[in-house]
Amino acid sequence: MIRHDDTDRVLEEWFADGPSRMPDHLVAATLDLIDTTPQPRLRLPWSSTMNRLVTYAAALAAVMVVGVAALAALGGIGGLGGQPTPSPSPTPTDTFTSTRHGYSVRLPQGRWTYEERAGSWAVGDYFDANTASGVDYYERAPTATEPGLYVYLARQTVPDGMTFDGWVATH
Repeated sequence: MIRHDDTDRVLEEWFADGPSRMPDHLVAATLDLIDTTPQPRLRLPWSSTMNRLVTYAAALAAVMVVGVAALAALGGIGGLGGQPTPSPSPTPTDTFTSTRHGYSVRLPQGRWTYEERAGSWAVGDYFDANTASGVDYYERAPTATEPGLYVYLARQTVPDGMTFDGWVATH
């Protein structure tokens, strides 16, 4: 094999003689050499071993991930992903029944109060929950983290001969 320095020297002498064209057989031979000459690569002593180790490690990791996922899916590993969340126990409730309006409401026990206020709500009157307008009043007491909540429920029958839109227009 010709060393790089030798090739440069031969080419310099040839160009120094002054030819303007290289013979075809030399061009073809040069191209053949360029195509078939192996290029030197920097090889570290452990590089081929390292490439195999990385490949084997990646394959082993993939097999382990699939195995763990399969065991978890089949229930073979207890505690994977933490403990299951227990189902919430039913919250005790208080039931409030409105005798006037004919409905019942279940609310969490101990936090709500209920008051069935006397009176009636006449057609055409503006509804004011703080008057004697026949309202059912619910109040959830405020806590350190939640504000109080106030719910007012009332009912009014649309008179015969009046449409719903007509009833809405009177209010």
